[in-house]
Amino acid sequence: MKLDLPSPGALLEEKKGRIAALLDAELYLPRLVEQLSAGFMEIDSSTAARWAGWIVSLRDDPAWSIVEPALSTPGAWPEVWQQARKAGFSETTEHHQAIFFTRLFERAIDESQYALADHSWTEALESWKSLSDGNYLRRVILAPVADELTDDQFDQVLAALVDGPLALLGNLAKTSLRLESWSSAPARRPMRFALAGLNRPAQIFSEPADSALAAGVCEGASLMTERLNQLVSDELGSRLDSLDLVTATLAELLDAFDGALLRSEALDNPPQLERSILRRGLALIWDLREMERDDELGITPPLVERLEPVTARLREAGGDDFFGLQGAVADLMVFKGEESLSLDARQQAFEQALDVCPGHRNASRLLSYLLLERANRDLLKTATVPAAGARIGLVRRQIKPLVDRASEAITQAEELYPENDLLDRYREDLQEEIERFKLVPEADRED
Repeated sequence: MKLDLPSPGALLEEKKGRIAALLDAELYLPRLVEQLSAGFMEIDSSTAARWAGWIVSLRDDPAWSIVEPALSTPGAWPEVWQQARKAGFSETTEHHQAIFFTRLFERAIDESQYALADHSWTEALESWKSLSDGNYLRRVILAPVADELTDDQFDQVLAALVDGPLALLGNLAKTSLRLESWSSAPARRPMRFALAGLNRPAQIFSEPADSALAAGVCEGASLMTERLNQLVSDELGSRLDSLDLVTATLAELLDAFDGALLRSEALDNPPQLERSILRRGLALIWDLREMERDDELGITPPLVERLEPVTARLREAGGDDFFGLQGAVADLMVFKGEESLSLDARQQAFEQALDVCPGHRNASRLLSYLLLERANRDLLKTATVPAAGARIGLVRRQIKPLVDRASEAITQAEELYPENDLLDRYREDLQEEIERFKLVPEADRED
């Protein structure tokens, strides 16, 4: 049997290649790492030797002609790297860079270097994106086990590639929420970084459904964000549940919502969380009203004031974010109207409630009574005019707009709430003034 062994010359050339690769790695990699990390990260010769494959691959890429001359020019970075990306990297190089930038990202987070961490995370995702079809990973990296994996199992491996970095972002955001210090504001700088990091996959992978890797990264980031929203919602619910509504003070109840609103703002007011805050606020008002403690505490005006911006954002968002909230928002508008001292403000609030939720029974009922109050005010003005004035044309012309307005208000009140028990009384008053001044109200005139 003849063995097909490499010739001594081939072995020598292979050894020379390995030595050359190690020398190149020791020469170039420390400078490349220094530039890519803005001086934050250094590597020794042993690390350079382990990473030698990166420099071997990079030297064969079109991007190397841009990178190599700039390794000793700190002022040229990171623009040089952007130009290099446009020139192109091989899949092998991108795999090395995905791992490197992920490591840099993790170290930068540990040192609270958020600008560097954000840049590293973006670069890592760009590298993973170039590998997102999975062909290189299946052919090269997972080759020893690729044949043993089903397609679903392989997709699961791809989908989990960046679970570690996503968990780091989620944990940082959770810590920044300061759930245990409810009256304190969240740590805004790390929170902004963490949220930007969780939003980055959707920006990098514009078509996440195209691959298991892209879909897994985007879905993982979305789930992490949803968990953060749920943490705040659960904490608000827990704090409200811990209060005895029989003895709870106004300050305690408002503090619970102020803490939730602070965190909602830090999370960029996500609709999922704001829906929960709105529903909990309305439920609290109803519960206290049933206990007849709402007036005692005076909770409705300040709580409505806090929840109004929430409803405005949800209405503006529309779609699924607002679906099913029409009745809740109308309830809030009714609560606002009930507490308003101005007749105009009350009417505006009730009309807004009906605009959001046509046919809302409570808004219809209250607006019906308010319109009768307006009609009554106009009829009281006409009642002060002596009967003798009915014979003077000028007086009748001055009275007529008041009667017409009262007639219109009574008609609208009946359309809104036919069960209004004051309708008959005001119809009689209106008819009395019509007959006294010999008028035909606008609503009854023939064109």
